[in-house]
Amino acid sequence: MDENESLETMNGTIIFQDVNIGSKSECRKPFLYVSQDEGVPLFMRNSNPFENNELKEFDGKQVSVTGYRSDKKFIVTEIKL
Repeated sequence: MDENESLETMNGTIIFQDVNIGSKSECRKPFLYVSQDEGVPLFMRNSNPFENNELKEFDGKQVSVTGYRSDKKFIVTEIKL
């Protein structure tokens, strides 16, 4: 996180979805759904973005995540049920 990025908190449901179907980079990635139609890609800071092990236990659960936006994804620094 650089000094120009500020922390924010969002509430929603984490859903893992298949992405890049049919390509070498096909995998399941976590999204935070803040509404039925708006899913924000999530990444846990200092975690392997191809495995997302720290977020798997929250799949399908309502959470509050704190972090910052980077490009079109949200980098999670803290997560609470």
